[in-house]
Amino acid sequence: MNNTRYSLLRKVFAEIPAGALVDSAWFARHNISNQSVYGYVQSGILASLGRGIFRLIPNDYNPEEKIDWEVVLASMDRVMNKKFHVGGLSAITLNGRHHFGTFGDPLIYVYGKKLPKWITKLNTNGNFKFRTNYLFESTSLGIEKYKSYELTLGPEVTYPVSTMERAILEMIDTITNYGVFEHVDLLFDGLYDADPDLLNSLLKDCRKFKVRRLFLIFAERHNHSWMSSIDKQNIELGTHSRQLIKEGKFHPEYKITIPEEYLLPEGQVSWLNFNIPHL
Repeated sequence: MNNTRYSLLRKVFAEIPAGALVDSAWFARHNISNQSVYGYVQSGILASLGRGIFRLIPNDYNPEEKIDWEVVLASMDRVMNKKFHVGGLSAITLNGRHHFGTFGDPLIYVYGKKLPKWITKLNTNGNFKFRTNYLFESTSLGIEKYKSYELTLGPEVTYPVSTMERAILEMIDTITNYGVFEHVDLLFDGLYDADPDLLNSLLKDCRKFKVRRLFLIFAERHNHSWMSSIDKQNIELGTHSRQLIKEGKFHPEYKITIPEEYLLPEGQVSWLNFNIPHL
């Protein structure tokens, strides 16, 4: 490679940290032909990881080593400008509120409208699971840039992650059975320092009555200090009854079935058995 071509190549690749991933769309935006990309692979500058996805080879590159899942996400955010965020239980874990051990590679819940197919085919130390952004009207409310100090791509590399407030609502949206309900209840116990203003905004922005109702049930059950600042009067809850947990008990105020042992004491609310159709 002559000096002029090498200088141009360095200039084009200057915005990509060594070890980062880059897709075909990035090369197209920088007017780099497929033939040139193939040449970079042949010369050992890039590693081909699959159809349409490459890696700028770092000094200590080992093709057999799993790629850190955070490197994938940071590359999608910084280099490829993909629209996504890490949410739900993964965001709760990154925020330091999940205390259960995991076996094997962790599940990484990635929320987005359209995410690349190649991400699930990469050899990484995390298992990516996709979910849509439908739960909220806003795709940015309650999302912050997460800075990982273990990333090797540089000190300023980040990727978008739900705050605890958004993540707990995303987690509530996944409740389909008793086990997940119990898990959310345990997580809710650690939500003592939530921002009530952000919660009010998120609840208003939330598209699902079910999630709003369940949030209020958990919030009243745990009664954190911020609960007094939740504006229940301006939270629309819908009117139709819902069955969440089969064989559960019906909540007369929020009109949804939940596990009987998670109801408030009988002295506070009168609970009724109620047969209603599934969600």
